[in-house]
Amino acid sequence: MIYKLLSMALTLWADRQFPDYIDLRRFTLYGVFARLMLSLGVGRQNGIIGYVLLTALPALIVVMVIGVFGIFDPLKIPLWALVLYFCLPEESLSKAVGALRGAVASGKPEEVTVAAAALAGQENLQGDVSAMAQRGLFAVQPLQLVSLFFWFLLLGIGAAVFYRLNLELLRTPVLEGSKQAFLRARVQQVLGILEWLPARLLIIAYALAGQFNAGIRPLFGSSPDGGAMREGLLSRLQRAGTGAAGIAGAEFGDQAVADGWRLVSRALIGLLIVFGVLALMQGFK
Repeated sequence: MIYKLLSMALTLWADRQFPDYIDLRRFTLYGVFARLMLSLGVGRQNGIIGYVLLTALPALIVVMVIGVFGIFDPLKIPLWALVLYFCLPEESLSKAVGALRGAVASGKPEEVTVAAAALAGQENLQGDVSAMAQRGLFAVQPLQLVSLFFWFLLLGIGAAVFYRLNLELLRTPVLEGSKQAFLRARVQQVLGILEWLPARLLIIAYALAGQFNAGIRPLFGSSPDGGAMREGLLSRLQRAGTGAAGIAGAEFGDQAVADGWRLVSRALIGLLIVFGVLALMQGFK
């Protein structure tokens, strides 16, 4: 467990030291592989087989490769860190927030829309700009980071890669077609399950880092099933973040973004510290 903690620390250090290599996180080759497999009909007749081939199998291959090259346990630390680095969000959250604040300061609506959509990880520029920015700041990127490290600590690098591949597969344009409806539903359902507990941990962190009563309120209530589960989690996180930061639903501006970013930073640092303490306690048993 201590080796995992060291790998996480090395990953976060690399994220700050090597920002120019974030293009490698776009999983371009995996996107080509997924589109090729889907165009060949994988998943149309039996979505389960297609799903396993596109997510579980590549994750298993990564685990096997690390097992071969990481003969000694200390060698696994840089290998795990390298894989985790590639599995981080495509763009650093701090950089994306900085781009949004710069766009807001410029006073150009088109730049603000592009920056907000980038922060939310969506290509569609239509919709409420404030909602997009809040969704990206409080929900999309923080949840990906927390879920990635959570499953890495709990089940290992294979689980972290499996989670990241599900995210990437969901973004594959080919999956939008009606012929892949079953496979898309499976991906959404699995992501909803994988993100269920990390999302709740993040909501609690928001509440503790900001206005507790407003931040903790979205934690309670029933959750939808199936593919709608993930959308429900993202909605809860957005409401928890805006509530804990004291931001009105329609409020949008440089000060609101700055307040939201401070809340997210405190919450993420707090969760990473908790993860680290638990890892150390497990390692010394």
